[in-house]
Amino acid sequence: MTFVLSTHQGELLRSLHSAPRSEKALPRGRVASESPSSSESLLDFGRNLHRTEMQRLKMRHRAGMGGREVVLSRSRLMDQLVAETYKEVLQQFKEGQRGAQGMSIVALGGYGRQELAPYSDVDLMFLRKGRQTAQENQQIQAMLCLLWDMGFQVGHSARTIKDAVHISQEDIISQIAMLDARLITGDAGLFAEFSKRMERAIRKNQDSFEQRLLSSIRERHAGQGGTAFVQEPNVKEA
Repeated sequence: MTFVLSTHQGELLRSLHSAPRSEKALPRGRVASESPSSSESLLDFGRNLHRTEMQRLKMRHRAGMGGREVVLSRSRLMDQLVAETYKEVLQQFKEGQRGAQGMSIVALGGYGRQELAPYSDVDLMFLRKGRQTAQENQQIQAMLCLLWDMGFQVGHSARTIKDAVHISQEDIISQIAMLDARLITGDAGLFAEFSKRMERAIRKNQDSFEQRLLSSIRERHAGQGGTAFVQEPNVKEA
């Protein structure tokens, strides 16, 4: 199993060599080219990489890196860990590439937009072709346990395309999150069909979507309207 950092992350790591001495003093952890050989070593690798990368991003942000670069870099790092974790789980269940044809691992919300801020939840949807089998459930649980143990806060759902479209019509918050859906790994054809069905449903009910969205915004503002006058404001919802 080989971990390869994106070009952006490679530049980030190389830039540390020219950083001030106070930055260089922080622990480096293992380099991304090392290859864990088991789920236990993958877990250790993920923990170390998560901790070290958070420190590095904090240093680079203080040194002038923009917020957009920070969230993009963290999103790409998370993509890599999610993909490798899924690959490891498939190997454990001896599924290989065959298993990847029945499920798509999808990023939602801010993570789907590649705007994963430090300490934000990682929102994942496990998109399935049909009814979830016992083995698929075990695979999802194994994958989630690895990510949780690495230190990530993971929000998740497991749905078929039909389920996802139905829920999006019932819950505007879920629908907004799915508008930013992005495939991380797994069945690309299944995700393409999901995207097509979602777009079709939104276009068909466009007026309803706009009304529900405006209503949701008004309700949120009504509930958080006094944010500027409280000691602990809810910045996200205001």
